Amino acid sequence: MKYSSLTVILVVILSFIASLATAATLPQVNERLIGISRSKLIKKFGEQNLRSYQTLEKETSMTFVIKDGTAQSPVTFYLTNDVVKRWQVNDREEMAKQYMSEFASGNILHNYPKVRTALLSALQKLPLDIYLTITDRRRPIIFLDYYTEGIAKYAGSMEFRMRETDPPTFEDGFYIIRLGDKLNGTENTEAIEGVILHEIMHRVLEHLRNDTEQPCEMEKQANQKLKDLGFEKEYSMAAAEFGSKVQGDSPCHDMMEAKKLEELLKTGNPTP
Repeated sequence: MKYSSLTVILVVILSFIASLATAATLPQVNERLIGISRSKLIKKFGEQNLRSYQTLEKETSMTFVIKDGTAQSPVTFYLTNDVVKRWQVNDREEMAKQYMSEFASGNILHNYPKVRTALLSALQKLPLDIYLTITDRRRPIIFLDYYTEGIAKYAGSMEFRMRETDPPTFEDGFYIIRLGDKLNGTENTEAIEGVILHEIMHRVLEHLRNDTEQPCEMEKQANQKLKDLGFEKEYSMAAAEFGSKVQGDSPCHDMMEAKKLEELLKTGNPTP
């Protein structure tokens, strides 16, 4: 599809006007920021508040979390040749793309298009407070892939490189979510979203820092949290597509089957 130069100019102007209108409630974000350098932008809002960024050709996008009283607002600034040209408040798609460019594996980004689409969508759907928590650079979630077939299923290696311009990262550790290559085999990306969101719920509930809960109970809690946040559809699709079907699939499935057998031996009536 081709666009005239007038159309392109109009889109840029409208985007800029929308940025000004959206930022009206943030006194720190105003038209005086247009034209300032990248270094001055970081100095103004603080490196500790820089969440993520990415550079594509000559344009760089940087997202800061800016506090206004007790509220937190993510603002994405768009720079050309290291100079601010525009901004957008709560640009969830761009924020998710920035985050994935830093904290998702190369295979997810380039070789597993359905997983990439699902991850991008899942991150955007999360409530803002949860999104800001799980993507905090001090303890971010890293999304890795793993092979389930071929010799690569036995061992492999990955590298994450830090750039000189990166803000402080991993000060409180990091959390890893591993996504199997077979997820990319389904046409239902919402089912993949359900899997991803379920794993994110384990991080939200801090299950890996709690060694007192039984595995089956933690799975139930993650599923319930998913439903409480309004992801019933994604959960149902994930359960139908990838859920435990036979004994040995998961500890939760085996535990439920054992309880049914125990109840049957005691009363003659299996538990539902």
